[in-house]
Amino acid sequence: MRDATAILPKLKITGQYWLFIALICMSVMGSAEVKASATFTVSGVSVDVTAANAVQARDRAYVQARAQAFSKLGRRLLSPEQFEQFSVPDDQVVSSMIKDFEVLEEQLSSQRYVGRFLFRFEEERARDYFSSLGFSFSDISAQALLILPYLSIEDAQGRLVRDVELLGLQNIWLQAWQAQEENLAGLVPLLTPAGDSGDLADFPVSDPFAYDPQGFDNAAQRYGVKDVLVALLRFQRPGAPSNWTSDGVPVGPASAELYRQTETGLLLVKSFALGRVSLTAEALEAGVQQINEFLQKDWKAQTVLDAAAQNATIEVSLFMSDISVLVEARARLDRVEALTGYDLLSLSPGQAVLRLDFRGRFDRLALSMEQHGLRLERPEVAAGDQAGVMRELGLARRPVLTLQ
Repeated sequence: MRDATAILPKLKITGQYWLFIALICMSVMGSAEVKASATFTVSGVSVDVTAANAVQARDRAYVQARAQAFSKLGRRLLSPEQFEQFSVPDDQVVSSMIKDFEVLEEQLSSQRYVGRFLFRFEEERARDYFSSLGFSFSDISAQALLILPYLSIEDAQGRLVRDVELLGLQNIWLQAWQAQEENLAGLVPLLTPAGDSGDLADFPVSDPFAYDPQGFDNAAQRYGVKDVLVALLRFQRPGAPSNWTSDGVPVGPASAELYRQTETGLLLVKSFALGRVSLTAEALEAGVQQINEFLQKDWKAQTVLDAAAQNATIEVSLFMSDISVLVEARARLDRVEALTGYDLLSLSPGQAVLRLDFRGRFDRLALSMEQHGLRLERPEVAAGDQAGVMRELGLARRPVLTLQ
């Protein structure tokens, strides 16, 4: 797509040029469809199959990989309660929804096939399939979050023994998060610190409550995330030797606490009881999954699309200081997952009117647009009007679309 600003005359834009610009922009923009979403791309699909010969092993591995990928997609889109009711359909149905796939790694022998895959699913076909089963689901990705896994070792009375360095080799909690990296690519992508010089400068060494707000803000910009969260693991180290494994690993009660930054300090979001665990990365992965599921479930509740949801249309106004605002708005609209399409209806000095086509509720659309730096104000609603979204969207003045 060419940048409309690149083909405009290098002159001050006055009234006589707006018709010319409008024709260019309408031809450049036209009626646009939203680009493919990463939501329907599934990575981390690994299979290991043995059969009578290499061909059978490979064929069975491909079937297994397709089923595993669709199961991961179901887990990503559905609530935990609905995923329990979900079962992967037969391979012919799954194959009909696959857009393409990549073989990232593979090893073959006379009777064995080991491979790692990435699958891309056809968005509309997958949506239609889940809707046909009566499932409500979310297909909107949130901005990523950066998780800082701090580890605090305490005695049986809950008194601090030591805080482990966040980026140190002894931080088993961080290792547990890193081991789950491929499982953290949900609708709310969760990242962990890379351990570079920027992290050393921006994060407290071992005590998360000694954080510098500016450091967290710097990290959010460096990683391109919406927010930085602290996941503090409290582990009670046992005193009696009977509570240590034969390998010398302590076993004791553990809990995790999730915090977010506020103007007055870290605010506790939720606590998670992990029970008695050994202080190993493998044992702590259950805690990682609890926190991940909590964040995914909360986002899905905000962006759920009911199986019976209808398509809707709304006209919005975009006020512009120059034409580059319209070009940038188009680039961002291309990535909004709640949109099914959009069109430029009219263009005049300082203002563009666009039609947005979307699925589901208005607040779902607004939240989806917010993830891509677009703010959409809610339409005015007459007092007592409970007629639903279609009537609401036809009321009064057009909502205003702005770039954040």
